[in-house]
Amino acid sequence: MPALPPISDELALVAACCLAQEEDLARRATSAAGRGIDWEQFEHLLHYHCIAGLAGDRLHEVAPGLVPQVLAQRLREQLQRDAVLQLSQIAESERVTARLETSGIRVLALKGAALAHMLYAPWPERRNSSDIDLLIGFVA
Repeated sequence: MPALPPISDELALVAACCLAQEEDLARRATSAAGRGIDWEQFEHLLHYHCIAGLAGDRLHEVAPGLVPQVLAQRLREQLQRDAVLQLSQIAESERVTARLETSGIRVLALKGAALAHMLYAPWPERRNSSDIDLLIGFVA
């Protein structure tokens, strides 16, 4: 079986933004920047994987000033958009859930904003979600 080609510095940093502990992320980010990371490609990968807000926030925490200022601003704006979207999803989930339960229909919120509040507390806006998932059951 042929060996897999190495991943790019940009993709490695994207993965580190999701998985690495703070010290390791800071080290990896500084190292990638020192090797001349392609910030445009890095940003493209962040949006492709829907983690721009998360990555920008984590990089700002562990390596402030490392990300070019224009990109850092775009990532902060994305985090704000993600937070607004998540708040609207929570409000809509609560509205729909209440209406269904009032009608005797049992409902449970799954994944998305509900999961983000459990796994990403105290920063659930770091978890981007594009929809609302509800499990609906009928009481006999």
